[in-house]
Amino acid sequence: MWYLKITYESFRNHINFRNIKISLNPLQIKFILLYMYHPGKVSEVFSPKSKQVDSADGVVQAMLEMWDENVITVLVEKKLVSTLRKDDVVLVDYTTPKLKVVKILRDDVAKSTWKKYRDQFAKRKIEAVAMQSKLQAAQHESYVG
Repeated sequence: MWYLKITYESFRNHINFRNIKISLNPLQIKFILLYMYHPGKVSEVFSPKSKQVDSADGVVQAMLEMWDENVITVLVEKKLVSTLRKDDVVLVDYTTPKLKVVKILRDDVAKSTWKKYRDQFAKRKIEAVAMQSKLQAAQHESYVG
């Protein structure tokens, strides 16, 4: 989910694309993007150096099982390519136009993060099934008048 916050302030005319700030005297509009990350578990790493991959580019992608059971393939930041392994828990930056792995979580941090998200997903799944059962039961009730 993206959020947009707009504020009006008096400042000199300036445009700053790096901070996504546009000012028009006497009006200033600020676009504040909240960053969003999701954990995923690496299922496969697709490297152009692999003998099992023919590549038209020089970037590495990772196939991930996400915490909500989705499977996606995303870019891997260049700094992380050499240390990324199958079954690593990673954080994916969802705020960029191209989703990408930006952190590799290790040991207890990886386990606790993965467990927290998976437990939350399981809870939501149970609630959805319970709601579906109630709706089905309500549809099958006979009218007595």
